Amino acid sequence: MPLDRDDARVLANQGYLDRVRGDERGWNDRDDGYHWHDFDGRRVCHHYDPDDGIHWWGWYFGSYYFWSPYYAGYWWWYDPYWHRWLFLYNGGWWWQGPDQIYTYDGGNYYAYEDSIGGEVMVPDATPPVERPPQDPDGQEHGRKTYYSADGTRMVVVSGQNEDAYLYDTATPPAFDPVYLGSGVTEVRFENNADGSISEILTITGDGGFQVYDRDGYSIGSFDQSEGQDQGASGAALQVPRAAAASAARKGISLRVSGALGGLRALGTDGSSSW
Repeated sequence: MPLDRDDARVLANQGYLDRVRGDERGWNDRDDGYHWHDFDGRRVCHHYDPDDGIHWWGWYFGSYYFWSPYYAGYWWWYDPYWHRWLFLYNGGWWWQGPDQIYTYDGGNYYAYEDSIGGEVMVPDATPPVERPPQDPDGQEHGRKTYYSADGTRMVVVSGQNEDAYLYDTATPPAFDPVYLGSGVTEVRFENNADGSISEILTITGDGGFQVYDRDGYSIGSFDQSEGQDQGASGAALQVPRAAAASAARKGISLRVSGALGGLRALGTDGSSSW
């Protein structure tokens, strides 16, 4: 398996990269032996493979040993199950697919796609060439991760119940993960004029929605099946059926329109930027 983010930072050490590049530049290509180095107390092995002209570097991380070639300015790892070469960038492993770039996380591949107010990591359904030790079709394979445009918040939807949790991406995070509900099929973000996140919208499979502030505090909701608007206090406010039907025609019924132009039609000011 590839290095996690903490260990991957070791490979990104600029001093180590300078030593690796310097050693490779002066290498005798007839030398295919194994040469050990001391990188600030870390034992590192260098091996040149003359058959493919690749320099391999072996690193110890505790009892774990990891081989990786440094090529074209990146560290590389070969996935033995999907038969793909991944490169290390910004602390994560990435694969250049036929049409787009995928990131690797927890034994699965995800593609970044645009979503309302941010981005979403969508799982790649391509099956592995060889079966990994853990079932690739397990519960976490269907996980989707939504990121706000400003990068400060992410919402993870996973599991058979499609549970949604809000995370602060800062290190350390400003708050513990916040549960936003189950049955969530989509997450959208509302942003301020400066691009910072203002509110978070979760949409459920039955067409209902819940609105939260940037820290996960509930602002209000609408249960389409019951025609009820839930205020911030949690009390159920009855909405006339005709008004509910009108709001649904304007976009609340996502299964019909796929839009949210009229979500705030039930509000006191009637405004909406969703």
